[in-house]
Amino acid sequence: MNEATHIAEQHELQQQARQIKERWANVYSAFDERSSLLTKALQAWTTFNKSAEHVQKVEDKIAEKLALEPNLYAVEISSLEQQIGTHRVRMVSRVKVEKSLYDLCFCTCIGESDLLV
Repeated sequence: MNEATHIAEQHELQQQARQIKERWANVYSAFDERSSLLTKALQAWTTFNKSAEHVQKVEDKIAEKLALEPNLYAVEISSLEQQIGTHRVRMVSRVKVEKSLYDLCFCTCIGESDLLV
């Protein structure tokens, strides 16, 4: 092997090494971005789950109180239903917003999976 061939091979190897470094940097960047998206999705899911648990606890407490304490003041059932409905609408709305944030983060992460190829 003559010196010109050797130099050409070294140049080609250096170029291949640079290309591999660039590809690795791209893969690592995509990994880092997805990791961040997954962390955000997990945080949104955790928040959603806590809100859902809170709603369930509130509903359970209301049900317990209604079962243990009869309504001696003859409050109209429609009034109670309206109050419970109002509370439920607020909580469901809050949970939907948090679930939407989770879905947005999760779908964004899943939708970009073709960048790793």
